[in-house]
Amino acid sequence: MFRVDLRSDIYTYNRNLMICIVSGPSCVGKSTFLQDTQVYPITNLLSTDPVVFPYTISNQTENQKDSCFIHYNTLRVADQIFRNSDEKTGLQNNFTTDLSWGKISKFSTPTNVIVLVASRTVLENRMLSRQFIETKALTGFPPERYSAKHWIGVLNSLDLHAHYLSWCSELRRVGKQYTLINSESEDYQILKHDELRHLNLNK
Repeated sequence: MFRVDLRSDIYTYNRNLMICIVSGPSCVGKSTFLQDTQVYPITNLLSTDPVVFPYTISNQTENQKDSCFIHYNTLRVADQIFRNSDEKTGLQNNFTTDLSWGKISKFSTPTNVIVLVASRTVLENRMLSRQFIETKALTGFPPERYSAKHWIGVLNSLDLHAHYLSWCSELRRVGKQYTLINSESEDYQILKHDELRHLNLNK
């Protein structure tokens, strides 16, 4: 909740501790969403709030102590299987095998989840045009080259529609409320869950 400090003419705000998980496959637009003006109206967090990645959470022994976004690539498990298995087709995510997700899902801090939705064609086109994994401004580390060939391989190894349905099922299993958002629309149109079942995400 914002208030104006008339003595300093600076906007300050009071709010409760909370976490927002911004999720979806690689190149669905998680980083772009986090920098958009729609972030606050949709998530009640600010674009200046810290962004945490799963690799920093796997060794944590306690909850997050500050409000933050968690940038979660839902292809994490499929990626590991794709790298380590001779079988490259028909992969499905078992999210419970992801140590970072196991810890995130048990956080007692109030948490909501944004699920960004895009079709296979849109994801592939974004992968082909992407140069770096993440910017230094987002991670604090020098950017690494993005391997479009690898991630297209991961994407093509699974049924994207089933992948989204499985992720939503996992969120319900751990009791996390989520909002489906069409990341192909500039205004981040909110989708009803029933709409997800009728989308042709594998096109």
